[in-house]
Amino acid sequence: MYKERGHILYGKKRYREAVEMLDSAIAASPKTLEPKALKLMALPQLKDSEKAVELFSEVVGELQVRHNTEYNAKLDEIRTQYEVDKYIAEKERNRNYFLFALGGCLLLVRLLGVCLISTGWSRAKTSGCTNESKSRTAWKRSLCACERRPRTKRSPEAAFRATTFPIPI
Repeated sequence: MYKERGHILYGKKRYREAVEMLDSAIAASPKTLEPKALKLMALPQLKDSEKAVELFSEVVGELQVRHNTEYNAKLDEIRTQYEVDKYIAEKERNRNYFLFALGGCLLLVRLLGVCLISTGWSRAKTSGCTNESKSRTAWKRSLCACERRPRTKRSPEAAFRATTFPIPI
């Protein structure tokens, strides 16, 4: 209310009364810069340059404080956002490392399973071959034994019945 009256009086070129109203407006709300700016325009008209320079320094100081406060608040907000983004990126990176390690472990387990299965098959084949080779060897020995025996006057069928040959499977 004082500010509006001071503005009207300044427009009517009643500078002294405008300065008094603006002083009342400044006392009512000291953080508002608009009444101070109007007073700063009225003081040179009254030829009071010393007060104008003091008021100008005060206004510029308040503007710098406001700017610094806002600037620091924005910097704090940016720092906070940076820290949050950094934390999220670290969690994402750790998750990717975990998944990569898990994939490597699963690959190694699969490779181990394949090796065990193939080793089991080769053992089964080897044991089958060993059994087969043993039966072949026994068969050959029995043939050799038949050849070494002296021949008697038996019929070929009797000779065949007398010798037992293992049958390979």
